Amino acid sequence: MIGPVNILSKDRQIYLEAGKYKILCLGGWGVELNEFEIKLKEIEGAGVLNSRKAKWPVQSYVLNKRAKRIGTVEVLKSGNYILEFIHPYSLRVKKSNLFFASRFEKFLDTKAIDVVLL
Repeated sequence: MIGPVNILSKDRQIYLEAGKYKILCLGGWGVELNEFEIKLKEIEGAGVLNSRKAKWPVQSYVLNKRAKRIGTVEVLKSGNYILEFIHPYSLRVKKSNLFFASRFEKFLDTKAIDVVLL
């Protein structure tokens, strides 16, 4: 597991083995991605890996927090990568995804939203 990493952090360097990773948003289950994206830039090369939106946005608990799968990324080559968040302020998260419960909730502060790679 890589993280948790705050979505406002800049140039976070991580080491990844080759394989497929799930990207989970921590904090709530009512997630609106809007223009939010995650990119992994290879340090020892010019490669850039773009995340793909999750087909099945599974809800779970990770690190005793509500988590929702928001994407996947496939790493073909092991190595060091820089984690880059595009449009972090467009990601909006509420604790609940139920219509009536989330109607009266406010969105979480962007500073409180973390991401985990599994």
